[in-house]
Amino acid sequence: LSPWKPSDFNIKIMLLRRNPEVVLKAFYDTDNICLRPVSDMFKRLLARIQEDMQKHCATASKINHLKIGQIVGCKFRADDLYYRAKILEMDDDRALVFFIDYGEMDSVDKKELKFLSADLKKFPGLCLKCGLRNCIKNPNSQAVNTLLMSLLSKEVEMKVSFAELLQDGVD
Repeated sequence: LSPWKPSDFNIKIMLLRRNPEVVLKAFYDTDNICLRPVSDMFKRLLARIQEDMQKHCATASKINHLKIGQIVGCKFRADDLYYRAKILEMDDDRALVFFIDYGEMDSVDKKELKFLSADLKKFPGLCLKCGLRNCIKNPNSQAVNTLLMSLLSKEVEMKVSFAELLQDGVD
């Protein structure tokens, strides 16, 4: 795998030790694959963030002045729970968000976004976006899509090695 530059979305990410065990959380093509560590420490951190998110967003105010790049609380339609998300794009009524701990993107009603406290924003995103190295750039490759779908649906734990680590200057 070759790490993707989080500077594309200017997202702080959690640094991983060498050859971490991860699960595939989302993929868009061979250059956009989202992984999340499965160590006990990451699982505890994610559980703590999620518990705090639900408590906070139950009473948090809606945001009057949204801006691109802002980290917000966003309800995920599939389960009606709140997750940390970064606003990528906006129009009059909707925002495209990236769920920083899961790697998913969604277009949501801007009225559903909630203000987050500094405590909920202090942890970097727990999902690492990567790309497959030396993979033929064919986004419609049935074999690659089938493999990635299988890994995604079964949440297969795997060890990865990074060909190179890119520094993006995100603080």
